[in-house]
Amino acid sequence: MRSFFGGNKSRKFLHSFLFHFIVISLLVLFLPSTSHALVVSPARIELEVDPGGVVRGEISLVNDKDKTETFYSSIQNFESGDESGVPKFTNDKDGMVEWLEVQKEIALEPGKRVKVPFVVKVPKDVGAGGYFSAIFWGNQLPRTEEGLVSLGAKVGSLVFLKIRGEIVEKGEIVDFGTLSNKKVFNQLPVDFFFRFQNSGNDRLKPLGEIKIYNQFDKEVDSLSVNVSQGSVLPNSKRKFFVSWGRNELDNTWQLDFEKGNFPDEKKPFFQKVKEQAKDFHLGKYTAFLEINYGSEKKQEAKAKISFYLFPKELLIITFVALLLMLISFKLVLKGYQRRIIKKYNLSQKKEKENE
Repeated sequence: MRSFFGGNKSRKFLHSFLFHFIVISLLVLFLPSTSHALVVSPARIELEVDPGGVVRGEISLVNDKDKTETFYSSIQNFESGDESGVPKFTNDKDGMVEWLEVQKEIALEPGKRVKVPFVVKVPKDVGAGGYFSAIFWGNQLPRTEEGLVSLGAKVGSLVFLKIRGEIVEKGEIVDFGTLSNKKVFNQLPVDFFFRFQNSGNDRLKPLGEIKIYNQFDKEVDSLSVNVSQGSVLPNSKRKFFVSWGRNELDNTWQLDFEKGNFPDEKKPFFQKVKEQAKDFHLGKYTAFLEINYGSEKKQEAKAKISFYLFPKELLIITFVALLLMLISFKLVLKGYQRRIIKKYNLSQKKEKENE
């Protein structure tokens, strides 16, 4: 015990250990649990109405807590945030914040599900296009001081409202490529991205596919894009990801790339060999991106890129195996030749002895 606690380094280690142990223990004891919460559905509501019209909808609430709880509603407009598609909520006091009416509060018993109606009353002089708001529910009474809304922890539904009229639907693909701008890959997966720009006055939902062709112009695969059916809000860009060789519903790899991690490149040598042999690809490939968008009139946008697949590890193993086979063949051939020559020499020697 004396040797362990005697030095300064040992004391520092012990103090650091105790500090982190206490901090972690306190977090475990006092952090709120996320296993019991309010469940709100649907997550996205799409509505359409004429100027001066009225449109109705409803939201389903489920109290997943173990006690009766009162929940309070709040409405916030939102706009495009960054290119990830995450909305940016604003403190605007006009738009749907003014038009949307919903119950202010509701008490729910444990496990109880209710449907809460809401109504959107649109003024007559409102311009055509898209308007976007969220109906939030939280367990704290809303405070509206100096234009700020506070609900504590809250969940809600996004409401996409389209007001009919002169709808402008204008979109384009502004960028299409592979992540990290790589042109040569050792194996699948090959991860693509594209940026779609919406220059209109209503949201656009770009849907379509990426078709992969090999160097012989043969289609080898087709990939669906925007499987989550995300929207691009007016006057904004959004970045979409598509992977060839991954589960289309798995987007965890996107987080790795955003953090600068490339786990596929860190795989063991022989694991790469096995995967490359199982799903073999070699040569030049071309990816054709074809997007359809627009609800008023179906429109198209296209782009293409080329890249190369070169299974380096598999080719190294194949080359080494062929080299060993060639060396073995030569050794066997030389051995065979020696035996033939030896046999011939022995036969010649016997003939001379017989003479």
